[in-house]
Amino acid sequence: MGARVITSTSNPQVRQWARLKLRRERTTSGRFLIEGARELERALAAGVDVEHVLYATDAAASLLAQLPEEVPRTALGPSAFAAVSIRRHPPAIAGVGLDRGHDLDSVRPPPHALVLIADGIEKPGNLGAMVRTAEAVGADAVIVANPATDLTNPNVIRASQGAVFALPVGAGSGADVIEWAATHAVRLVVASPSGSVDLWKADLTGSIGVVVGSESAGVSDGLAAGAEHVRIPMAGTGDSLNASVAAALVLYESRRQRT
Repeated sequence: MGARVITSTSNPQVRQWARLKLRRERTTSGRFLIEGARELERALAAGVDVEHVLYATDAAASLLAQLPEEVPRTALGPSAFAAVSIRRHPPAIAGVGLDRGHDLDSVRPPPHALVLIADGIEKPGNLGAMVRTAEAVGADAVIVANPATDLTNPNVIRASQGAVFALPVGAGSGADVIEWAATHAVRLVVASPSGSVDLWKADLTGSIGVVVGSESAGVSDGLAAGAEHVRIPMAGTGDSLNASVAAALVLYESRRQRT
C-alpha cells in the first residue's frame, strides 16, 4: 500500500497501543483497542469514534478502502502487531477507539423491554458472550451491574463479536441498577437454583430485566432481594450452568413467550 511499516516492538507508538491491553491504561487514556474486521465494522456502524487504524501489511485492503480518508492508519509488521494484540493469531486490522462511556441514565428502555442485567461477571469472555446473545435475541439493552471487568476489555469486544457496539449498554453499582429498574418499571427476574418456579412456567413478558450473576458469587444480595427467582431445571449432577448459557436460556424463553 506504499505506507511506512513499523516493525519494531520497541517503537513508542507500538508500546502505547500495547498498553491498551491494561484496564488502567484504558481508563486513564479513554481509549481502547478494537481487534478484527467484523468488530471494527460494527464499531464504525455504531458511530464509535475511531481515531487510528492499525493493519497488517498483507491484508485488510477492502476494509481500509471503506474508512474515511481522514482516519490515520499505520501498517504494522507481524512482530509489532503481535505486541499490540491480545490474540494468539492477531487479525489483519484493528482500531483505536475513543471510549464514549456507559452512562446508566442514558439507557432508556422502550415499553415491554427485554433487558439483560449482567451482575458482577468477572470473566470478559463470559460477559462478551452474554452481550452477543442479548443482541442476537433482540434484547433492548444490556446493563452491567457491579462491573468486575470493563466493557472496553478487548476480550469482551472479541467474545461479543462487536455486539457490544450494537446495543444500548450501561453500567453502574447494584444500587444504581435497582433504582434504574424502578424508574423504568423494569421487573427483575433472577435465574437461580433456588427459584420457586421453572423457567418456562414463569411469566417473562412485559418489561423485564434478566439478572444473571457470576459463577463464583451469584447475584448480589440487593438485586436478588427485589427480584422474582426462576429455576432452570437440571437433570445432571451439576447445580449450576455457565453464566452465558444461563443468560441465553432465560432470554430466549422470554423471547419465545413474546411471539
